[in-house]
Amino acid sequence: MTRQQMTLRVRPEILKQYLTDNGLSGRALAERCDVGKSTIYRLVAGEQFIVNGDTADAIAQGLGKKTADLFEVARVSRVAPKCRGCGTACATCGPVAA
Repeated sequence: MTRQQMTLRVRPEILKQYLTDNGLSGRALAERCDVGKSTIYRLVAGEQFIVNGDTADAIAQGLGKKTADLFEVARVSRVAPKCRGCGTACATCGPVAA
């Protein structure tokens, strides 16, 4: 069985507005949501920078917003399930039960 992995792209103009509205700096948001400062700075700058769902969720929660308010889906890919034993997608140990 496979699972899907979504890659998300920020809407920088919305992120900037939420930071302004909440009186937060990029550094303060990074600390609040336990995300690297460089990640926040790159997103605010509008760089072609893509984050995973966990990071996007943490940033949205740090601002008290829904993830969909800040991010859009950039790509959906199917990935192999992780192995029970070694934590990777391997044929030796077998896939993790869903």
